[in-house]
Amino acid sequence: FQSGVSNANLALNNLIYKPRQDHTGFDTLVITVSDLGNSGYTRLEGDRMDTEDMIMNVALTDTVVIPIEVTPYLDDPTMIIPLSIKVIEDTPIMIQETIQIDHYDLIWDDVLVSIECNHGTITISSKNGLLFTMGDGEMDRSVVATGSARHWNSALLNLTYIPDENWHTSGIELDKVIFTVERASEIESASSLYKKSTYAMYVEVMPVNDKPKWLVPGRNMVLQNIGGYAVDSVDTLFLNEDETLVLTTVSLSDMDMN
Repeated sequence: FQSGVSNANLALNNLIYKPRQDHTGFDTLVITVSDLGNSGYTRLEGDRMDTEDMIMNVALTDTVVIPIEVTPYLDDPTMIIPLSIKVIEDTPIMIQETIQIDHYDLIWDDVLVSIECNHGTITISSKNGLLFTMGDGEMDRSVVATGSARHWNSALLNLTYIPDENWHTSGIELDKVIFTVERASEIESASSLYKKSTYAMYVEVMPVNDKPKWLVPGRNMVLQNIGGYAVDSVDTLFLNEDETLVLTTVSLSDMDMN
């Protein structure tokens, strides 16, 4: 930029240097100033002050090279999580969107990860290298385990979510899958720099139409589909000639009635 000396000093006051993300090691800050040759003669060579050895309006510059060393700092683990997913009622979904631990310097260092949901279960893809303190990684409503970031990324690949039976989110609040990640080494040390990262993935469970069912006395059986219909069969009821049969336990159920 170009300005007067006073304004330049104001602009340079509290100059900020910010290294490139995740860069560590050496760098240099090079500062150059030029007077643009605005005033008087400039000596070309030697110490003589004769006008023959001087020239008007030649710019003079000064350059300073400031060495900078960026020391490494252990980044807190973060995660990449999809904002939301959709699933059909009573249907498992293998999540294809990326779910992984990101921006963690020591990929083999242990992290503590917890996953929980209110109206479904979670199944991870791999248990290799994980030490579980809650759940076992299969159809868990809550699962907590410690393992390296690399092992956890393998476990989170193709994570499976199964909504609760006969439950959907039509007209009600979406389900949430809550992920938290933290350094395992920080759990006991309670460092002032300790951070726990928490993320929410919203789940929309789309309803399907469940067929109504009769409940009648005797044994109730469901036969195979006949002509596109699910046919029910029940035990034969017996009564004497000219008597009246009273069915006291006939009822109807429909999962969609609410």
